[in-house]
Amino acid sequence: KNFFGKEVDRKESVSEQIHILSHQRPDNFMATAIHELTHDLIADHYPRLKDAPDWVHEGICQYVAATYCRKFQFGDALHVIETSPNPVYGDGYRYFKKTLGDNNWAGLKNWMLNSPVPSR
Repeated sequence: KNFFGKEVDRKESVSEQIHILSHQRPDNFMATAIHELTHDLIADHYPRLKDAPDWVHEGICQYVAATYCRKFQFGDALHVIETSPNPVYGDGYRYFKKTLGDNNWAGLKNWMLNSPVPSR
């Protein structure tokens, strides 16, 4: 607090942690880091998605990671995302890619703020 009692600096305790395995190739490490940080972004700024199905959360995170991989030409990591047979990660990603196209940041933000959350 300053001289007049006004709060000028506020610190909060954070109880969340993100763990990413080391010794990955740089492209896989960055794709994983972007994916995991996107989970935090969703939790902190898009509370309406809190109860969305897992494939929505993972699809958004994979979409953001794929966009990053495209920008920095991480072809191997992008290939893994785009060809994943996993119904949560792969199908979730493909839903957002089909809905938004490639690299559509504005469309993703608009979807996260306004679109009805599909159940499947």
